[in-house]
Amino acid sequence: MKKYQYLDRYVDDSHWRESLNRLTQLNWGITVLHGGEADYVPFAMVYNNEVVANVCAGRFDLVINGEPISASMIQTVLTDESHRMRGLIRQLFDPVQSHIAQTTGRTFFTAHKDKVEFYRKFGYHSHSLVDHFSWPIQDARQAKQSLVKVDYQDDFQRRQFQSAANRRTPVSNQLGFVQRNWLLFWFCRYFLNNDIYYAEALNAYLIYRVKDDVLELVDIVAENIPTWAELEPYFDCQLLTSVKCFFTPDRLALLATAVMDDNFYFFTDGNLPLPELICLPETQRG
Repeated sequence: MKKYQYLDRYVDDSHWRESLNRLTQLNWGITVLHGGEADYVPFAMVYNNEVVANVCAGRFDLVINGEPISASMIQTVLTDESHRMRGLIRQLFDPVQSHIAQTTGRTFFTAHKDKVEFYRKFGYHSHSLVDHFSWPIQDARQAKQSLVKVDYQDDFQRRQFQSAANRRTPVSNQLGFVQRNWLLFWFCRYFLNNDIYYAEALNAYLIYRVKDDVLELVDIVAENIPTWAELEPYFDCQLLTSVKCFFTPDRLALLATAVMDDNFYFFTDGNLPLPELICLPETQRG
């Protein structure tokens, strides 16, 4: 019978941090810890001096239906293949839930639809999730305004972006995030570093990509969120047919169609108020 040890709050211990990173690299191809993530608390089961099962609780400040809310997202739930079917994740949920109860008192996360019964055992409720909102390009004209591409590898430009993020207004009043930007910065470091642009006249950072003839708007980092009418002149719309927006576009002042996620649900513990349509911004989909 294998003997496991419990471990938590180890982000600043290089051995355990790298052990979790090896596990996430093996399973998902990503690194999750660098040290100093005060709002990202790991809980683990250890065997033979290695992390073999893990659950993290990340703390966030949100705005939901216009009201400020502090809540915790459950993240990085995984078990090494050779240690599965031993109830290790079940054992970790007791300290994770206790930690959340003592801090934010509210829980949310996304998970695959086949996990509904598993998470129901821990008291979590599942809700339909919007993957993105879509609308057609109405005015197929060339861009009239210019964007400056941000070099996220450049220390000065990165600090400017991060400073703006720490002053940001939530991109949505229905479901948006403010402060505690560690997950946003993680996404920018690993996945979005080539997709960040600055619109000087709007004093706004736009995170977007273009796939085929579709503009995919990922996030807007600004103190004043511009409307779509203000944003449209920055894009070469004659080459685009539509927009996919990966956050609720209530502040963009337009009509959009919600496209539901067929594979994932939004889970809560019942203490989190919910908007009518739930679209977790892509830069916060941990």
